[in-house]
Order: sequence, then C-alpha cells, then structure tokens
Amino acid sequence: MKSRSNIGHLRGTFVLLIGIGVMSLLVVMVLLLRPDWNTVQRMRQKIARNGQILSDTQDAVRAVEDYREREQQAVEQLARRIERRLPSDASVPSLLEQLKQAAGQVGVKDVSITTGSPRETTKALGGPSSRSEKIRAGERACWTVPVGVTGTAGYSQIAALLQSFAHCERLVTVSSVSLGGADSNGLAFELKLEAYFLRDAEKTPR
Repeated sequence: MKSRSNIGHLRGTFVLLIGIGVMSLLVVMVLLLRPDWNTVQRMRQKIARNGQILSDTQDAVRAVEDYREREQQAVEQLARRIERRLPSDASVPSLLEQLKQAAGQVGVKDVSITTGSPRETTKALGGPSSRSEKIRAGERACWTVPVGVTGTAGYSQIAALLQSFAHCERLVTVSSVSLGGADSNGLAFELKLEAYFLRDAEKTPR
C-alpha cells in the first residue's frame, strides 16, 4: 500500500512539474513575442499616419487642379474679351451693328454711319514704326477703320452717345466732334471715330 501511495505521489509531482514547465514555457513565449506585438502596433500607427498624409496630399492636388482650372478659365475669358476688343480683321458688319446699338441705347435713332478703308497705325500700341521692322520683329500690326457718324440729337444725347461708344465691345476712340446748327430735333453733329483691330505685320486687311 505504501508503494502505491508513493507511486501516486510521484505521479502527482510529475504532473505538477509538467504543468509548471508548460506555464514557464508560455511565460517565456509571451515575453519573447511581446516586442513583436509592439512592432505591429507601431506599424499600424505608421500606416495610419501615412494614410492621413496621402489623404492630405490628394486634397492638396485637387485644390491645385481646381485653381489651375479656374485660372485657365480666367485666361480664356480674358483672351476672348481681347479678341472681341481687338479682332483679327476689320469686321465692319459687326462694328456697324455695335455702333447702331450704342446709338439706340441712348435714344439717338436717326444716325448715318459710314466707314472708310482700313489703315495701319502705330499711335495706339507703339512699337516699331516701319512695316519692315514689324515684320522682322514678328509683331502684329495695329490697324484702324475710320468711321463717320452723323445725325441730330440733343446735347445731352450726344454726350451720352460718346460715352456709349466708349463702352462698346469693340475698341473705339473718338478723334473729333463737330456740332452744327440747331432745329426742332436738336443739334446736328458729326463724329469721327477710329475702330481698332490687329493683323500680322506682313498681311494687308481686305
């Protein structure tokens, strides 16, 4: 009986030792693997930071693209406005229509508008004075269409008409104003205008 009791005691001790060994092994594994868990956590934090940086970068790129698109639209609008102010040809029909509309807006309806032959000028834009110099420089030459406007209107209407011409879509300047006699319809007037346009220096407008 005593022998069996000793054997049972030894078995219990052996099982206890095995349990202690397993627990010790688990503790050692935990201690060995814990640095790896910290590394994983740091990697997760780094990935999160990089994701935020990527998101911020994408937002910045979109903002730059939006800005460039707005700037491009502004440049295109300015180019169209300049083209309307200084077209690449005389565009006489469009010019006459604009002048008639300007006169009608201020109530001057009975007007006569005539145009002359286009001519080259340097007084508005400056630059080389001779045609050969312009061609060598590869510049665009400034040309004008002389315009005569005659009619009868009140003094205030004539003043408003001059201001209306100054706000035409086409670049127009007034070179002279002549006033005649007055009648029941107002003062007789004669205006001389210059309507500008640009052409390559080596080309002659038709």
